[in-house]
Amino acid sequence: MATKKSSKKELSKKDVTPSKKAEPKGSWFKKGDEGFNSKRSQDTAAKLRKEKGITRFFLKEGESAKVVFVDETPFFCNVHQLKVGDSWRNFVTCTRDFAPCPVCNDGHKATYVAHLTCIDTREFDLKDGKKVKNRKVLYPAKGSTILKLEDLKKKYGGLKGLAFNIKRYTKDDPNCGSDLEKLGKVDLSKLGKDATVPYDYMKVLAPPTEEELAAVGIGSVIAGSTEDLGSTDADLNELL
Repeated sequence: MATKKSSKKELSKKDVTPSKKAEPKGSWFKKGDEGFNSKRSQDTAAKLRKEKGITRFFLKEGESAKVVFVDETPFFCNVHQLKVGDSWRNFVTCTRDFAPCPVCNDGHKATYVAHLTCIDTREFDLKDGKKVKNRKVLYPAKGSTILKLEDLKKKYGGLKGLAFNIKRYTKDDPNCGSDLEKLGKVDLSKLGKDATVPYDYMKVLAPPTEEELAAVGIGSVIAGSTEDLGSTDADLNELL
């Protein structure tokens, strides 16, 4: 007597073994040594940012700020921006123009940046509850903003001591802002002795060391910080 064939439905229940679900890559969590190593990397990166002693100017979409430029001769170099932990504020000087760049080799693209020093007049709340304003920061001009700075320098005979309102309109605009409106001339000496001296770009944007390479796992200079640099006594609201 012929045996009755099993239905497709019965076969699927009896013969198909559920496969073990693979753990997703790039998960929101880490386990074991991976977690410990990530913590060490984040701590080292934060330490290096603090030791570099600079904060970078940054605007969110739709945000504006009043700044005063401390110098007018941009310092140009290619820069990588890397994510360490939850922070993207890790900036890497690219060495591809004179030596192999391990960051490029790891697949990260670099951006051509013109650096200036400026006084950011915004008021910020620090983690310890203090408020600071009129901070000296690194101004990283990118994209079309570089050409706008060149035009403004020619138009006004220089940028040093000039105050501008800088705005970023959309998320597609560079985070240094895309619109610069001149507000007037400011006496930098009234903003404190530190306000008259631009950053030593050869130092703060120097090529990577071995320690800095290890900090992010691929090799980089960490230039930029969210640490407080202090504030000056002058209130630029009166000057602008």
